[in-house]
Amino acid sequence: MISPRVAATFALAITLGGASGAIAGMLSSSGGDDRGAAVALQHPSARRSRRSVTTIPGVPVWINSAELKVRVAAVAHGRGALVGVAVRPLGSTEIVSAGTLQIGPAWSTIKVPIVMARYRLADERHEAGSTMLDDLARRAITESDNAAAAELFVQIETGKGGLAAASSYVGRELTVAGDSKTVVSTTTFDSQFSTYGQTQWSLSGGTQFYRELALNCLPPRRATTRVLELMAEITSSQRWGIGAIAWSHVTSLRFKGGWGPDQDGRYVVRQFGIIESAGRHGLVVGLIARPNNGLFQTGIEVLDELAAAVSQSVRISASPTYAPCK
Repeated sequence: MISPRVAATFALAITLGGASGAIAGMLSSSGGDDRGAAVALQHPSARRSRRSVTTIPGVPVWINSAELKVRVAAVAHGRGALVGVAVRPLGSTEIVSAGTLQIGPAWSTIKVPIVMARYRLADERHEAGSTMLDDLARRAITESDNAAAAELFVQIETGKGGLAAASSYVGRELTVAGDSKTVVSTTTFDSQFSTYGQTQWSLSGGTQFYRELALNCLPPRRATTRVLELMAEITSSQRWGIGAIAWSHVTSLRFKGGWGPDQDGRYVVRQFGIIESAGRHGLVVGLIARPNNGLFQTGIEVLDELAAAVSQSVRISASPTYAPCK
């Protein structure tokens, strides 16, 4: 006889296991997998319903962590994928994690620290406002344009004296944000890909960086404002995962995704997002998936379902209030 708990988990797995939507087409050379060509998608138009979060003694009122873990496990089982989720409130140092995959190549999610580092270099060199720099930043974030990100990194290399120095310079963005464990990579398994895209970036470290970015705690401040604006303007073909969910009572939604294959050609798809509601409540969410079939298409669908699992397990308006850095 199946216990009620097992039966409920099985039912949840069936509910979350369905495909999230159709994906087709080809991405332009600005693909976020850090090389010249990649597959594209048409993000699903369907939106998932959100149910209320149940309060459990000992569990923060803003999240039902037990439910999140069950839902994430159901997605992993139903989809046949390694997955990971991390949720961090803007108003506290707490982090809630679910799923067995908690670290992987940064891919294009590292483009945001690169943009921030390039703006910092501009300030150090007293560069006047550059339309070209702003355009490169816009393309690197909103379109995940690889050529734009590469040009920004080359400019840092030129200014700081080579690959190792430039990688360390970008790494300072993470360190200042409180992520002292991540080291920006200087190597790659394939010359088609960027070295920085190969950086092993944990969900914990990434959500810490994006939390400090959201709180306007990273220099230079003018760059923070611009980068957050750009993260709200992601091109429609990349508005999957966090960007495909109808979050409840949300006033601001900003995110950046990344994707790319490993040495066996199996795609890892990931994303970080900043989700805020009125009254200075907000969360940073990190998602990552590596489907067993290795397909980019499946990875996108899994991220859609992971984002839904988060939205159904949190109450953003009940998260700790935050105060931006001054």
